[in-house]
Amino acid sequence: MNISIKNFGPISKAKDVALSPLTVFVGPSNTGKSYLAVLIYALFKSSQLGGLFHGLGRTKGRDNASLFDYEEEISDELTRIAKKETDIRSFLDLPEKLQELVKVKMGQELAQTFHQELLRCMGTSAKENQLLTDKFFLRFEDSKKCFELSSLNNANLEIKNFSFEEGYFHRFIAGDLPQEIRREIFLTRVLGEIADYSNYLSYKTESFYLPAARTGIMQSHQAIVGALIKRTPFAGLEAVSVPTLSGIVSDFLQEIISMDTSRKEKTPISRIADDMEEKILKGSIKTKTFESVQYPQFLYKQNGLEVPLLCSSSMVSELAPVVLFIRHRVGKGDLLIIEEPEAHLHPEAQRHIAEIVVHLIRADVRVMVTTHSDYFLDQLANHVRLSKLTESERSQLTDHQDVFLEEDEIGVYVFNRQEGGTIVEKLHFDTENGLSPEDHDKVSSNLYNETVEILEQFDRQNNEG
Repeated sequence: MNISIKNFGPISKAKDVALSPLTVFVGPSNTGKSYLAVLIYALFKSSQLGGLFHGLGRTKGRDNASLFDYEEEISDELTRIAKKETDIRSFLDLPEKLQELVKVKMGQELAQTFHQELLRCMGTSAKENQLLTDKFFLRFEDSKKCFELSSLNNANLEIKNFSFEEGYFHRFIAGDLPQEIRREIFLTRVLGEIADYSNYLSYKTESFYLPAARTGIMQSHQAIVGALIKRTPFAGLEAVSVPTLSGIVSDFLQEIISMDTSRKEKTPISRIADDMEEKILKGSIKTKTFESVQYPQFLYKQNGLEVPLLCSSSMVSELAPVVLFIRHRVGKGDLLIIEEPEAHLHPEAQRHIAEIVVHLIRADVRVMVTTHSDYFLDQLANHVRLSKLTESERSQLTDHQDVFLEEDEIGVYVFNRQEGGTIVEKLHFDTENGLSPEDHDKVSSNLYNETVEILEQFDRQNNEG
């Protein structure tokens, strides 16, 4: 997937952001890293909702057109098929006007579904939303389609070649059926194939978003859910006020509350969760469900002692959902988005969490992270450097032969604040400098210079004394 956007929240321009096996967003606070991560999550979720295409049918749509406005063109095509003058093998073999109608209809569906899902994820209504202005522009392209959306309702869809089963249409119009009946069958088959194509355009993998606020959510989820459950008996009897949550937070809450933690079998991905507990948490995350309570309680177990997550450190409650999602929810090909995985972690633990991310990539999980951590980025850079060594050379440096990242498996994008808004640019790996953003280098340089000036002042005072 390759994404370009303009004028979305604080982001003025982000061009050609490619979704790599590992995608990293880095930059100052409030520059739009989470905005872009949420937009990508909404793209995946809107596709997974299904029903992208509700049928062209006889009823005229918003563009006042339907398949049956193209009966003349379709009749001509039927004649050519019957005489075997043409053979529809792909979407691009359909009559040009019919292709255009399908693209318009499906473009409208994509735009509407994505728009609604993005508003849900951001937790705003269309009336209240200030993020999607008339200047908003989105373009995304993958192996199946290229879709552009501007001014919120001006959608343009390019459908890439989609092959039909050989002889698919011939079977349904052969014989001595009247032209009207054959045309009806043809239209029905076209509708069916287009519906199949809509599924073809969709993403089959799941996506999960772990927000930066997960520490507070994990420590207070029982209070949130408990308060809602206590109010449900009064629904319909009195006004029940339900707090408004963004789709990101509500999805996260729903996942951890309904998560099936009963399965115990080990998989390559679940073993990564074990590795996290051993190397970083120095303990394990447990879940218990009591008969009197209809939602799980999370515990941290260390040295035989179990304490509620509420009583654990912020580091534990920060990483607990990461462990749970990796162990019980994430599968091959899924997209896992983690905001600030280094939050509340000691620098050494930040290095370990970078290694955990690399293990996920090697297990065929797609990962997207936002970060502020130099330690995290420097460790990732070392994993890229390891990929440039032979297995024999790597074995002399690490016990894990698979802890490496090919340079094309990681895409790091820097969010640079400028006067007109944030500009997002790709940061290219450098063997010597790694993945260090320019503004991080400036901070280090300024801090060093300030330290030198203070020490020089000490020296002057001591000499004068």
